[in-house]
Amino acid sequence: MAKKHKNQFFLQIDRRRTAFNDQKVPQFNIPILMNGLATGIIRDRFKMGVGFYFVRVNALKAEFITDVNYINNVKADYPDAHLITNPNNEPAYLVLPRLRLFYFTPSFEYTFYKSKYINLNIPIEVGMGFSKTTATDYLTDVSVPVYGSNGNVLRNRAYFFPALTGMSAILKISPDVGLKIAGGYRKILKQVGLSPNFDGFYYQVTLQLTPGNLKRKLAKDYLKYKKKKDAKEAKKKK
Repeated sequence: MAKKHKNQFFLQIDRRRTAFNDQKVPQFNIPILMNGLATGIIRDRFKMGVGFYFVRVNALKAEFITDVNYINNVKADYPDAHLITNPNNEPAYLVLPRLRLFYFTPSFEYTFYKSKYINLNIPIEVGMGFSKTTATDYLTDVSVPVYGSNGNVLRNRAYFFPALTGMSAILKISPDVGLKIAGGYRKILKQVGLSPNFDGFYYQVTLQLTPGNLKRKLAKDYLKYKKKKDAKEAKKKK
């Protein structure tokens, strides 16, 4: 008789490390840490769920922008921004980029190797997200537009549709808790609006909980305790 597999509920607390790097937007080259939550069900070798990820980050440091078109545009339209010279004695604006981003993604994962202590999996995700990029003059905190390398103003909001795949390993700390380590590549299938390029490699560390296992174990322990207690009380009455 074939073994009957039960659905297991899971909850993941994710941290993903990645980088957004776009040559079209010279102000942006931002390594970031994304936080998120994912939930769903596990059935034998198949795992299906949904996740929500978000980030709000400043660039690690302000950057000198020396592009002539950029300088001319900011000087004409944003006179309160402070024009300075960089260490090479070139006219420049010291600009601090900021990024806000979130995305929602259904996910599917197939376990191709299972053992007592480790599972190896292939994850696939396809979702939808929103991003907003802004920039300020570092010295005056005046908001300035995000300009491209040819001096054109870029739309600072974008909708995008990310897909990713890779490989993951889950180390089974206990029947209820696992540590997931994963890595792979993220590709933007479609993007509406101009923003930093979201294509790139990522890696993540995840705490995976299966509270259904914990609930069953607690119930089993409680019934065992109650049985012992009832046996003691019955023995006293004799």
